[in-house]
Amino acid sequence: MSDFASPTPRAPKLIRLKEVSARTGLAKNTIYDRIRRGEFPAQIDLGGNCSAWSEDEIDAWILSKMNARNVDGRGLPSAA
Repeated sequence: MSDFASPTPRAPKLIRLKEVSARTGLAKNTIYDRIRRGEFPAQIDLGGNCSAWSEDEIDAWILSKMNARNVDGRGLPSAA
């Protein structure tokens, strides 16, 4: 038996819709539409008509969009 307790996992930071919209540049209706289509992380129900998103999931979604861009030979985004 170990004298050390296993570390408690870090709880993700939760962010509200206004910050999700500001970080992604998406409007509220677009966010909810993409959630319905399975294209965006779903919100976490906090009860009492209150919901939030995992900051880690939103950051991962943003990074996935950046990684999916077309890039040129130098690794820079190609012009549209």
